[in-house]
Amino acid sequence: MAQTPEGKVKARVKEILKERGVWYRMPRGTTFGRSGIPDFVCCHMGRFFGIETKAGRGKATPLQLRELNDIVAHFGCALIVREANVEQVESLLDFIESNCNVNTYKGIEDEADKRKPDTR
Repeated sequence: MAQTPEGKVKARVKEILKERGVWYRMPRGTTFGRSGIPDFVCCHMGRFFGIETKAGRGKATPLQLRELNDIVAHFGCALIVREANVEQVESLLDFIESNCNVNTYKGIEDEADKRKPDTR
């Protein structure tokens, strides 16, 4: 089955995310879901970002722009990626990896171990 032009962009983005070990999900739009969620919802080294993919001159819808702007308003990153600028995904990951101190990570188990049991 031949891929659509946007499908090719999604495949390349997915390949980059997998190569770099990024946690991501591709939420499906459904009748019961929220409209405008980006094609890729990602987290890498504690940094949250959304990626909307488009082909050619395709434009993000007002709902997609609302969600991307909401991610940015909450200190995440948001990209609109198409064939001509797919390298922006790699640039974002390079930035995250060079500016993130992984030694500050605290896992759920680490925090739970620090709590003292209630002895009342």
